[in-house]
Amino acid sequence: MSTERIERRLRNDSRCRLEQGEEISAWSRAWVSRDRPMRLLLAARHRDFAVVTDRRLLLVSTGFFSRLPRRRVLADRLDEITVAQQGRRPGRCLRVESPAHASVLIELDRSDRSVAFADALLRSAAPEGHQGAPAGAPAEDG
Repeated sequence: MSTERIERRLRNDSRCRLEQGEEISAWSRAWVSRDRPMRLLLAARHRDFAVVTDRRLLLVSTGFFSRLPRRRVLADRLDEITVAQQGRRPGRCLRVESPAHASVLIELDRSDRSVAFADALLRSAAPEGHQGAPAGAPAEDG
């Protein structure tokens, strides 16, 4: 499955249901789960597509056999959510809080696409969501 094919599906198909004039800033594959106690043991985790546009954070489910984008399962406006980094590895686990639903954890791998997604989401979300250096930058001691 090529990244061009995935990107074309995210942009052109009705999978994301982009608003008029909305542009995709970054996207990545990510493990998505609800933020709960003992989530590693009990939470349902799905490897979906996480998409940041100039207006919203979108989560798009993955087809079981095709592993291509299937349908949008979450669409939060960036000005209504806060994003915070979790854990010791910057940009690898992001907690998204919204007044509309329970907190969601987005866990990313080390790929360049994931780093670009984390940076775009941290830059675009509410100001209090971005603490410290961007996801790909090393933390400064001070």
